[in-house]
Amino acid sequence: MGILLWRTGSPACEIAAVAFFAGHLLYIQAHHGSSPALVGASASALVAPFIVVAQPRYAGPDQMVLAIAVAACAGNAVIGFYMSLKSSRALVRTAETLRSMRDEAEAANRAKSAFLATMSHEIRTPLNGVLGMAQAIGRDPALPAHLRERIDVISESGGAVLAIVSDVLDLSRIEAGGLELEDVAFDLEALVRTASATFRSLADAKGLVLRASADAVRGTWRGDPLRIRQILTNLVSNALKFTAAGEISVTARPAADGCALLVSDTGVGIAPAKQARIFDRFTQADESVTREHGGAGLGLAICRELAERMGGRIEVRSAVGEGTEFEVWLPIARTGDAAPETAPEAAPEAAPAPDPGRRLRVLAAEDNEINQLVLKALLAHAGVDVALVGDGRQAVDAWATGGWDLVLMDVQMPVMDGLSAAREIRATELRQGLPRTPIVALTANAMSHHVGECRAAGMDDFVAKPISVRDLCAAIERQSRAPAAMAALAARA
Repeated sequence: MGILLWRTGSPACEIAAVAFFAGHLLYIQAHHGSSPALVGASASALVAPFIVVAQPRYAGPDQMVLAIAVAACAGNAVIGFYMSLKSSRALVRTAETLRSMRDEAEAANRAKSAFLATMSHEIRTPLNGVLGMAQAIGRDPALPAHLRERIDVISESGGAVLAIVSDVLDLSRIEAGGLELEDVAFDLEALVRTASATFRSLADAKGLVLRASADAVRGTWRGDPLRIRQILTNLVSNALKFTAAGEISVTARPAADGCALLVSDTGVGIAPAKQARIFDRFTQADESVTREHGGAGLGLAICRELAERMGGRIEVRSAVGEGTEFEVWLPIARTGDAAPETAPEAAPEAAPAPDPGRRLRVLAAEDNEINQLVLKALLAHAGVDVALVGDGRQAVDAWATGGWDLVLMDVQMPVMDGLSAAREIRATELRQGLPRTPIVALTANAMSHHVGECRAAGMDDFVAKPISVRDLCAAIERQSRAPAAMAALAARA
C-alpha cells in the first residue's frame, strides 16, 4: 500500500506512504522479537506532526488521505508505546522471577550446607561414645579374650558406619559445591608411602603383598594433599576388599603436565560391561543378592568427583580373574627436587616443659557427658591427669588458674563456644605477656572450613570425633613440651 501511494507522484500520497512505512516498521519490531518497538512508535510520532502541518495545504481526496495517515500514525504511536511498555514490564517481571529463583537456590544451598554440618556433628557425637569407649575397654590388659573379641566387633562395625557417613557427607559436600581445594606445597613421595603404610597390617592379615613405589615423584609438588590422600586410600581400600591372594601395587610417576597415580591388584577383576558404571554413586560391580563384598558403593564415585574437581581424571583397566588397575591423572606441578621444609610458625613464648617425672596436666572442655567419660577413660590409659569443664566460660576460668600443659577444647558448647574461649585465652596471653598454652580442638565438625576456623581462633591442632586414641595421643605429643612424658604416652597408645 505504501509503495502504491508513493508511486502516484502526489505529494500528499507520498506523505501518507511515509506514514504507512512507519506503521509497518512498528509492526515488524513489535511482532518479530525486536524489543525496541519504541523506535517504530517514535517514527510514527515524528511523521504525524509533519502530516498535520501539511494537511491544510491540500483539499479533497488528498486531504482525506492525509487525515487517514494522521489517524494511522497516531494509532501506530499508541500501539508502539503500549507494546514497549508491556515488553518492559514483562522484562521486569522476568528479572524479578530470576532474582527470586537465584535467592531461593542460594537459600537452599545454605540450608544444605547447614544440614550437612549438623548431620556431621550429630552423627559423629554418639559414634564418639561408641568407638571411644570400645577403645578404652579394649586397652584394658586384664580384659578376657572373649570380651576383647566382642569389643573388636563393636570397633569394626562402628568404624564401618563412620566410613559410610563420611563418604555420604563428602559426596554431598562436593555436589553442593562446598568442597574447597587447597593449593599448598607437599611431599608427594611421602604421601604415597604413608597412605600405603596405613593398610600394611590389613594386607599382612590377608596374606597379601603391598608394594609402594614413589621414587620417581620425589620432591615438592603443589596441590591438595588431603584430597589426593583420600583418593589413594579409597583405591587401596577397594583393592584390599576385592583381592584374596597375590599383591597390591601403589605407584606414583610423573606424567604429561602432571602426575599419574596407579593402584593395581590381582583380585577378581571387573567385567567390561560393568566398568563404565563402577564410578556411579551407590553402584558396585556385583549388585546381586549373593554378593561377597559389602559397602555403599561411594568410594569410587568420590575418587572420580575429587579427581575431576582437581582438573584430572580416573580410568580403569581390568579383566575378570586377572585383576584391576586404576590410574588417576592429576594436573599438579612439581616445584622442586627436594621435599618441602616445614618451618615452625612464629608464636608467643612457649610454656616451660614439665618435669619428666610428673604426669601431664590437661584441661578438657566438653559439654557432652558421654564424651567427658570417653575423654577421661582414654586419657587415664595414656597416663594423663585431666580436669573436665562443661563450657567455654568455665574453660577460660580454669585456664586462668595456670599450671596446664595443654587444653583440649570442644567447639560447640553452651554459654561460650570453644572458638570464643580460644580467642579469649590468646588475647589474655598477649595482654599479660603469658607463655602460650597449646590448644587442641576436639569436635565432630570435621569439614575443612571448620579446621580453618579453629586455626584462625588460635587453636594449634585438631582431632575429629569420633576420637581415635592414636590421633589424640599424636596431637598431644605434637603440641606438648614434654618429650619424655609423651614418649611414654605414645608407647602406651
